[in-house]
Amino acid sequence: MNDLIGSVAGVLTTVAFLPQLLKIHASKSGRDVSARTFLIFSIGVVLWLLYGVRIRSAPVVFANLVTLVLSVVILALKFRYGRRERRAAGTSVARLGSGRSRARGRGSANGWEDEVLPDERLGWVVPRLRGA
Repeated sequence: MNDLIGSVAGVLTTVAFLPQLLKIHASKSGRDVSARTFLIFSIGVVLWLLYGVRIRSAPVVFANLVTLVLSVVILALKFRYGRRERRAAGTSVARLGSGRSRARGRGSANGWEDEVLPDERLGWVVPRLRGA
């Protein structure tokens, strides 16, 4: 009975990621997906997978293995489509070390100013030439 409950829970929590995966694939955009969230989530799933192996629980192992695959595919599509979107826009993306962006309109000595992309929680900025 416990394995049945665990199996049903595993199937439901794993299948919950399919709509997100299908949406990213259909829209060819991962803009609405938080890379940090999925990275942290994936690390947690790896730990659950290791736990399932240690306690020899097939439902825990199987559910977390499938969930990990889906999570990694979602992350891969996010980065793949994000790179395409940046190329299509003709911009290069730089990462600020602190994860914070500089205020718009404040340029640096090299003639670039930083403009925040829509998901500023990730700390990405788009360098743009002044006056362009």
